[in-house]
Amino acid sequence: MNYFYVTGTSHGIGKAIAEKLLHDETNVIIGISRHQTINHGRYRHVILDLNRLEAVQAYEFEQYNDVDKIS
Repeated sequence: MNYFYVTGTSHGIGKAIAEKLLHDETNVIIGISRHQTINHGRYRHVILDLNRLEAVQAYEFEQYNDVDKIS
């Protein structure tokens, strides 16, 4: 599986990139934004305001067992 972290997935370019990546069944998307607007079986949402430095510094990435690629 390929895991992609995409910021700004609630709208605009970030949302478009996430939706495009979901067309490939080997991709899992971890979307990072304040609001979730994508509902898909291979989409995971992280509510995180990137303007809050302390929240960004406290964020811990998941550990994956079936990784081919993380981007």
